[in-house]
Amino acid sequence: MVSSLQNADEASKWCTYCDTLPLARKDLVREKYVLMLVIIAAAVIVLSMIMAGLLSSSITLATAFVFGPQHSQVMRLIVVVVMVGACMAIINYVPGFMDWLMSLSPILLLCLSIVIPSLFAFASFLISCAGFERRTLI
Repeated sequence: MVSSLQNADEASKWCTYCDTLPLARKDLVREKYVLMLVIIAAAVIVLSMIMAGLLSSSITLATAFVFGPQHSQVMRLIVVVVMVGACMAIINYVPGFMDWLMSLSPILLLCLSIVIPSLFAFASFLISCAGFERRTLI
């Protein structure tokens, strides 16, 4: 993306035009780096939304296949409450957990935010298959 912007700037002679502006060349370089950070932040936000959707969809599908449509809404609520409760218990009662979590590399956290929901979706798939096999259809 940044490379494409650089190519477009070069093709449109943007840098020549910028020399007429009351800006230092350092400001032009800074602008590209700020733009790069904005693009990365937007990508992380979009990725987070996709992973949250993956988690939510995994819970929805698993409860629907295992418990059926009538009971799946209540079971989904119970599963979410238990998961949030477990996360809160870990955060509040495991000494140093948040310090350890904050000490991890941002790249490692990004990888974990992809791997954990993906593993959760796979486990949800296995649970859905097993539950649907055992469920009596009316």
